[in-house]
Amino acid sequence: MAEKRFLTIERKLATHKSLALDYHAFMKEYLDMGHMNPVSQEALEDQPVYYLPHHAVLKADSLTTKTRVVFDASAVTTSGLSLNDIMCRGPTIQQPLVNIILRFRLHHIVLTADIMKMYRQIRVADEDCNMQRILYRTSPSDPLQEFHLLTVTYGTKAAPFLATRCLAELAHTCQNLSGSKDQKR
Repeated sequence: MAEKRFLTIERKLATHKSLALDYHAFMKEYLDMGHMNPVSQEALEDQPVYYLPHHAVLKADSLTTKTRVVFDASAVTTSGLSLNDIMCRGPTIQQPLVNIILRFRLHHIVLTADIMKMYRQIRVADEDCNMQRILYRTSPSDPLQEFHLLTVTYGTKAAPFLATRCLAELAHTCQNLSGSKDQKR
């Protein structure tokens, strides 16, 4: 299924050169940043694996990334299950939005931030990387290669929990780094 979907996107890229350039640049960035790596021969042996299909999503109004590659963890395999079907969601640990907004309004000065590529900042345990494999190549004349995605993947059921939990852990770990007791919020 992942191979069939890759070949479909590859045909589309062959007819849309600018999309192909953006797509391959996105995947090159993934590789260059260490967010994916080729599957070694040892990893090809006897372990459960899941191949995430991927495709391009265009956002013409985006200021940063016009083309994104989206990995489909809801794609059903021949077993009748998707990665999201077998993955634990994790509890909702952030406060309800109303509480966040009300607390935000209590202060004279507030800070907001956008964590660039937030999910991609969180490393997946090595033993779980086989469940995030993809097929990819830059040219139809090259053989298809298998890669592990090494970071939390947007679109997986557990991604929101994992990101929020990591932020909470970082906040807890770093709360006293400056020595100020007022920064515990």
